[in-house]
Amino acid sequence: MTVEGVEFRLLGAVGAWHAGRRLGPSTPQQRTILAMLLLEPGRPVPVARLETALWGSEPPESSRNAVQGHISRLRRLLAPFPEAALTTSARGYCLTAGRDRVDLHRFRELVRDAGGEPDPERAAGLLRAALALWQGPPLTDVAGRWLPDVVVPGLEEERLTALERRAALDLRQGRHQEIAAELAPLVGRTRCGNGSPGC
Repeated sequence: MTVEGVEFRLLGAVGAWHAGRRLGPSTPQQRTILAMLLLEPGRPVPVARLETALWGSEPPESSRNAVQGHISRLRRLLAPFPEAALTTSARGYCLTAGRDRVDLHRFRELVRDAGGEPDPERAAGLLRAALALWQGPPLTDVAGRWLPDVVVPGLEEERLTALERRAALDLRQGRHQEIAAELAPLVGRTRCGNGSPGC
């Protein structure tokens, strides 16, 4: 699927892309704020929540001014793209952008479509397209521990669930060798994550 204008990625390095080129943001703090705004595009995110994402439970006294500065720089980054408006309200900051511009929400839509597809081959194709949107570990290069600790595990679980569903569909179509080759590295990472010897 090709989207005209600016696109956003969360499934890998966080950022804004246009015509295949990464535009930014340039700092981990701005990437954290952009990610927070893109998790629910079109919904205001309170300043306090942005502060928590950046600094945890003890933000510095200058945190509000710092957030305002990061928002200003994000606005300048997105200024050429009217399809992505970053606005301020009494409830916080809101990035209004079509969900089809955000890889995470395209992934979720494809997974939902696959769940309602009666044809196993087409369902597997939709899941394959969804998984192809992943460019690495989600929400990389952000500041703070909130996103990695609170949000990333759920995203990884979504990916694993989609991968398992697609593998099951491929098995039904006799693609055994392809699945074994694909899943072997994943099994190795899971074992190492559990502290197995030799990792």
